[in-house]
Amino acid sequence: MQITFDFNFICEIKPLTDEHGNVIEYYPYKEYKNVADKELNKYGKGPFCKFKIPNNINQAGVYIIKVNEKVKYVGECENLSSRYNMGYGQISPRNCFIGGQPTNCKINSHILREVKDGSKVHLLFYETEHRFEVERDLIRKYEPEWNSTSGKYINTVEKKPANNEHKEDKNLGNVGKYYPLDMYLDSQSDPEIMLTFREIEKVIRGALPQSAYRYPAWWANGGHTQANAWLNAGWKVDELRLGEYVIFTKYR
Repeated sequence: MQITFDFNFICEIKPLTDEHGNVIEYYPYKEYKNVADKELNKYGKGPFCKFKIPNNINQAGVYIIKVNEKVKYVGECENLSSRYNMGYGQISPRNCFIGGQPTNCKINSHILREVKDGSKVHLLFYETEHRFEVERDLIRKYEPEWNSTSGKYINTVEKKPANNEHKEDKNLGNVGKYYPLDMYLDSQSDPEIMLTFREIEKVIRGALPQSAYRYPAWWANGGHTQANAWLNAGWKVDELRLGEYVIFTKYR
């Protein structure tokens, strides 16, 4: 039986324009005080545009971006208005750099390009408590070209790696319950990824221990079962904010 979802049309996404009707473009990375000499992410240079959606849609659920009626992107959120008005539609200078939120930059730049080409960009939304499952099912169905697995929860336990025997050995051996994190990171193509603590818990399908929230040593690159999960996949912890997020980078 095919499952259908009743999406509601929210709005046409219309970036701000000047007095002549031209989309206003800007480069927020120039406003960032880059004292750590971080590099721009893949989409960080811009240009970007500014736009807003209605600010009273505070529900959690799944959203779809359509361009000329074709599904281009599927995503999930805790608060739709916040996700767009404080994320996609208003690019923070910090998010232009590695360690920020490259997805915000990517979606904004795609929208800018499509609008400049004369396309109609529409936003649809489906309120649900099962947003991760619905998002996953719709990505599998539509295979939207703007989607990637970077920074998103994907049910990687169901993915079969090329070397299945090797992965099964790790599942039973040195990674324990963090095997799904190993597989998730192993599937990533970007050189750096930021995951919130909540996103990591979604990946491993369980709660992180309190020590992960309290002690930086829990995230050390070696000496613990959890570290084997990211090290086996070729990643290391590069930056940490306890209780908030972890930035992983590839080292091989």
